[in-house]
Amino acid sequence: MTLRMGKVWAVAAGVMVLFGKYTEAQAPASATTPAAQAAAPATATASPTDITGIWQGTLHVPAGNNHPTVDLRIENKITHDDKGNLKVVDYSIDQGGQPLAANKASFQDGDFKYAIDRINGSYEGRISADGKTISGNWTQGDSIPLVLTRVAPDAAWPIPEPPKAMAADANPKFDVLTVKPSDPNRPGKLFTIRGRHVMTINTTVSDLVTFGYSIQTKQLENAPAWFDDKYDLDGVPDVEGQPNIQQMR
Repeated sequence: MTLRMGKVWAVAAGVMVLFGKYTEAQAPASATTPAAQAAAPATATASPTDITGIWQGTLHVPAGNNHPTVDLRIENKITHDDKGNLKVVDYSIDQGGQPLAANKASFQDGDFKYAIDRINGSYEGRISADGKTISGNWTQGDSIPLVLTRVAPDAAWPIPEPPKAMAADANPKFDVLTVKPSDPNRPGKLFTIRGRHVMTINTTVSDLVTFGYSIQTKQLENAPAWFDDKYDLDGVPDVEGQPNIQQMR
């Protein structure tokens, strides 16, 4: 599966991110941790034959060659349209929470399925006998287990407001920038935007230069050895709003 957050750009090729390539992530809407929110009491009426309501769960995306381990909170709002057809709207809370409507959805004999063709993603699961959980797999390239729990509206994770875009003609510089050596035990590589924060993980100086100037590694000549040292960056631009890909560069 491919992860997505807000608008997402494929900066680190092959990175697993729900709903697109993992490069632009939005900050969670609440400071409450996913574990604490998951512990919120669910008072929704549960039935193994009625799937309508709010379902949520955390997708644990394992580390890969090009990305670190990622935990994404997924929230589904399931209703029926005016023709009685099942309607599923999917939100990836930690990726900006933009609504993604499934173009296919079904619930038959306890089996729940939906697909979002625009991101080549799909989910298949089976509801529990008590109607409180759905155990299944999200597939978007790879198949990853995802257990959804039925919750009442007041226990649902807040869906974040989309950030305002930076002015298209803005030419931002860093107002504040933190640079620190990467954890040598952390796999993967990541370029991302979270809210207004421009961030990288496990990026070498060579990565930063080639990305920032839109050039290829082979165009770097006679670089010193420290160009291969890895760093994590977290910077805030001096212009309000969320930067686009060129402004991120």
